[in-house]
Amino acid sequence: MEPKSLTREELYQQVWETPIIQLTEKYNLSDYGLRKKCEKYNIPLPPLGYWTKLKYGIEVEKIPLPKIEGKGNLIDLYADDEVNIDDPSAPFNLRLRQIKREIETCTDLPLEIPGRLTNPDKLVQSTREFLISRKQENANWDRIDKNNVLDISVSKGSTDRALLIMDYFIKLIRARGHDIKIEYGRTHVLMYTTEEEISLREKYNTITLDEYPYRKQISSGNLVFRAKPSYHKTWHDAKSVPLEEKIISIIAWLETKARDLKAHWDMNARRRQEEEERLRIEREIKERKENEIKKFNELLDEAERWHKARILREYIRYLEDNGIHNHGDFKNWLDWARGKADWLDPLVNREDNVLGEYKEFHDG
Repeated sequence: MEPKSLTREELYQQVWETPIIQLTEKYNLSDYGLRKKCEKYNIPLPPLGYWTKLKYGIEVEKIPLPKIEGKGNLIDLYADDEVNIDDPSAPFNLRLRQIKREIETCTDLPLEIPGRLTNPDKLVQSTREFLISRKQENANWDRIDKNNVLDISVSKGSTDRALLIMDYFIKLIRARGHDIKIEYGRTHVLMYTTEEEISLREKYNTITLDEYPYRKQISSGNLVFRAKPSYHKTWHDAKSVPLEEKIISIIAWLETKARDLKAHWDMNARRRQEEEERLRIEREIKERKENEIKKFNELLDEAERWHKARILREYIRYLEDNGIHNHGDFKNWLDWARGKADWLDPLVNREDNVLGEYKEFHDG
């Protein structure tokens, strides 16, 4: 079984000798969790493309381990002084509990839900106007911007309470640094670059009638807060704990899930970058090899041309020295033959008045 603790130097050596993805399998950790552990203890990680360059024998630079003070000698890979809420490998319930405790102990947040709706958020106010006008005859609906109407569907008797709950939810969400967006009639919570659709509904009870339509739905007064489609999570009114008292728990749950989703996206984005970098380096190596082969073939071709030109000149000289005149007008032929040798020789590279440059002739 692998050790649960490593020294800082041991972990540094391992992350520079073994890819992160293999270490996560070895220690049963998440990619994100191991990176955060290295970040906490100031352990540098190999840059993008490091392993690909190493694979092809390209010289790489190893970032030295910086000295630090105030950190323990041993690093516990599976635990920490407190749960890392950004680490999806840490137990969900522990992270949820920590975020909830963080919200509940923050004195800057509006933690108490008021008894009635006062100074409502603009989205709550526009939704209130819409719900009121919907129940009025001859109401001027065109006045109301439907893109500012929250996804609330409750009976008339539950409207004020639903608006109060949603107003409390929105104000607490914004105080936590998040936001609300309405698009195509759907309400979304924006957290850590993620979006999750939410809605507030009322449960209806079905009663049986003696005459048509034989069934009728009546409002129950019980409200349901839903998060969908990613999470498919609902929170219900209960006799012991009404929905108002669950809002902090709802926000803590949404934040924990959003952090998980963001960590997942970040990991995928990082792996895409690593893959793109790997492919870029491989393309670069392939192009370098192809250029090297091309230059070598050009060198070989030039050497062969120079050798052939040398043989040709020796042949011409031999004919001239031995008085072998078997080419008609020998003087003109000598000029022509020497010209062809100069045309062939890469060191002279003379252009021929008929054939042009050797390269064009050869490529053609």
